[in-house]
Amino acid sequence: MRLDLALLLSVFLADAAIPFEERHVLQNLYKSTKGQTWRDIENWNDAPGTECNWYGVQCDPLNETVVGLVLPTNNLQGNLPYLRDLSSLENLNMFGNVIIQSLTGIRDNFALRHIDFSNNDLSGNLDFMKWEQLVNLTTLTLYDIV
Repeated sequence: MRLDLALLLSVFLADAAIPFEERHVLQNLYKSTKGQTWRDIENWNDAPGTECNWYGVQCDPLNETVVGLVLPTNNLQGNLPYLRDLSSLENLNMFGNVIIQSLTGIRDNFALRHIDFSNNDLSGNLDFMKWEQLVNLTTLTLYDIV
């Protein structure tokens, strides 16, 4: 009976895991923004299948894909990696961190609905972003950027 339960549980967890590419993007985010210095790193870099429990990571109801990254005032520092492999990403809240480069890493995330990069040190010209490609975007917040 225990073996059957363990097997059933492992099958369920395997089905609930996000794709490898999405995990890789999350790990790159952690590395490229000095994750070891974040204010809250709860569960980050735990075993595969746990990503939806990582602080600030929001997943769909079946825990099969990342739909949100909500990491405001969490001391992220540096450059964002390309986020295009988070193809279902709808909510990106990086308010009050020290993100220092332009937003090229998000311009191919067509599912994005809400973006907040307020109070960051973004550089570069935001005109290149091709905002018209983000057809689902309803909220864009970029005040107090350098």
